[in-house]
Amino acid sequence: MDQYSRPQNEEKHSASDNNNVISLQACKVSKEHKQASKLQNLGTRISYNTHQRFKKFVLDKHGKLNGPFALEVENALEFWISNQQHTTFCGLSSLHESGRPRSDKIERFRRIAMQLKQLKSFPYVNHFTLIHQINSVLGNCDKRTFNKYLSAIKKLSKEQITPFAVRPELDISRFVEKIQSDDW
Repeated sequence: MDQYSRPQNEEKHSASDNNNVISLQACKVSKEHKQASKLQNLGTRISYNTHQRFKKFVLDKHGKLNGPFALEVENALEFWISNQQHTTFCGLSSLHESGRPRSDKIERFRRIAMQLKQLKSFPYVNHFTLIHQINSVLGNCDKRTFNKYLSAIKKLSKEQITPFAVRPELDISRFVEKIQSDDW
């Protein structure tokens, strides 16, 4: 009977050990799964050259790709996000507490108006000349800011179809009058 009971005890013992091993593995898997759910996979495509340059950067910095590559991608994204120009809602940023545009914007509009008044074709300006004049005052600015100035000028201007013009010209006299008045 000892022979029969001994293997049965060993089987029970080994079965409980096996269950413990399985439950430990399950715990490890569940912990890894919890951590993995916090990580995100970037399923995006980038140009081959950019990918190769980034891989070379990681290799030069760390000497290997596995491990540091994901860390460097995350660092690059964080750096890019934190160094972007923070803009506020355009309705609030362009207006002063009084409801008027900020003084720096008014000054830029006045400089644009002065340059437009010096043109031979004043008060009529074609689209390309208007773009050039705005760029000369604003300098190197982002596209969104440029488009705000352009649309504000267009709102205060009137389109005129002139003979021999490929595109309608803008009568900017109303814009210039508005800028020069104090009710802006």
